[in-house]
Amino acid sequence: MGKVFISYSHIDSEVADEICKCIEAEGVSYFKDVKNINWGGSINNEVRSALEQSLAVIVIISPASLKSNWVPFEIGYAIALKRLILPYLTHPSINVPEYIGGIKHLSSINQVQEYLQTKLSKLNSITPPTSTSLANDELLSKLTKAYRIMPELLHEMRKDILSDNTQLVREIVILPFEGVIFNSTKIRFVYFENKHDKLIDKVKLLEEYGLLIDVTPLSTPIYRMVDEFIELLTTTNLDSIK
Repeated sequence: MGKVFISYSHIDSEVADEICKCIEAEGVSYFKDVKNINWGGSINNEVRSALEQSLAVIVIISPASLKSNWVPFEIGYAIALKRLILPYLTHPSINVPEYIGGIKHLSSINQVQEYLQTKLSKLNSITPPTSTSLANDELLSKLTKAYRIMPELLHEMRKDILSDNTQLVREIVILPFEGVIFNSTKIRFVYFENKHDKLIDKVKLLEEYGLLIDVTPLSTPIYRMVDEFIELLTTTNLDSIK
């Protein structure tokens, strides 16, 4: 696996290839899905494994990647693993998502080359930290803490996940009350502030615990549930938590 993970939309393949050439020039290994995932391989498993073995994640931010399902997931997983996040904007005018808004970004290949020449080549001498799946005792401990604060919300989330026959829904949207219109072609679980006291604060806490990722594009709060959170909710007997 590579020490640098390339997170991008396939629409931005040309930009990704330019950055990969810069990385290769410094003799640093990298992971790029089309290069490293074989035909028939599990994309989900390969991506997780690559992120766990990486040291840095270069994220190409573009109009296409902002609409991607994979890029926010890869960023969220990398942040949870405490990996170095290196955002690259395909155009300086792009609005950076809030979940990486506080991270310095670059917007020209020349800047990328300069950074790689001075910083990235040192990665060859570093061994990636040992990583375990997020679905471990630490995450279960955080779920336990969260359940003591918001049992009703977690029970509702668990019910929603179990009722999803497609097993594809990963995002939740927060609305003030039932009847508010939220136009979207994407299916999401919906939670209402008038049904859950201090709902935003509770969701923010789940985000701090690494169970949710803020993927809000505009003003309506939208969060993505990490797969380990979904697995824990569906396999853990919440009523047994003390």
